[in-house]
Parts: sequence; structure tokens; C-alpha cells
Amino acid sequence: MGTLLLLVGIGGGLGAMSRFALTQATASISKQIPLGILFCNVIGSLVIGMVAAFLLETKLFNEDISTYVRSLFVTGFLGGFTTFSSFSLDILNLLQRGEMFIALGYVLVSVLVSLFAVIIGYYFIIGLYR
Repeated sequence: MGTLLLLVGIGGGLGAMSRFALTQATASISKQIPLGILFCNVIGSLVIGMVAAFLLETKLFNEDISTYVRSLFVTGFLGGFTTFSSFSLDILNLLQRGEMFIALGYVLVSVLVSLFAVIIGYYFIIGLYR
């Protein structure tokens, strides 16, 4: 457990630094649209799909090594780079299982609840300082 936690921490730190670098590099492109975050989410979704398929379809790594790879790269790096990638993979898995309505509900609930939470959090803090 300690090794896996360390791998997640290392990966998460690298992912967060990468996200920061990308958002800084793209900040001058658009002041209205957070392109850096958009790029992180899209790239993270692409990469998590690729890694999941790679780990599932190839037997290059045994189960123990796959756990380390997932901890470092998927949970750690991509978790630090974006949380949207895991959300996207969950939707893909639901769709692959033919659970279209559950996938649609999951998308709607996730987006709406997340948006609602950010609004509540934002206005709660604003309310503390006014």
C-alpha cells in the first residue's frame, strides 16, 4: 500500500505540474475560454482510454506491474492532470455495456451536480467576505 501511495503521489505531482504548464502556455491564446483545461481534459481522456485499452488488451505487464502502472500513470499522473479523463472512461464503459440511459444520466448528473457545487462553493465564500 505504501509503494502504491507513493506512486500515486509522484504521478499526481507530475500531472498537476503538467496541467499548470499547459494552462500557462495556452493562457495567451484565449482569455475567455480556458483552453488549457479543455486541452488537459481532452488529452487526458484520450490517454486514459489508450492506457486502459493497452493494459486490458496486451499482456505485456503482469497484474502486479499493471497495478503499479495504473497507480503511477492513471490514478496519479492523469488524476493530477485532469479528473475528467476518469469520468470519460466511466461513460465509455457504460456505453460499451449497452447502458446508454445510465450513461446519459451519469453525464447529466455529473455535469449538473458539479456545476451546482461550484456555484454554491463560489457564492458561499463570496458571502463570507461581503
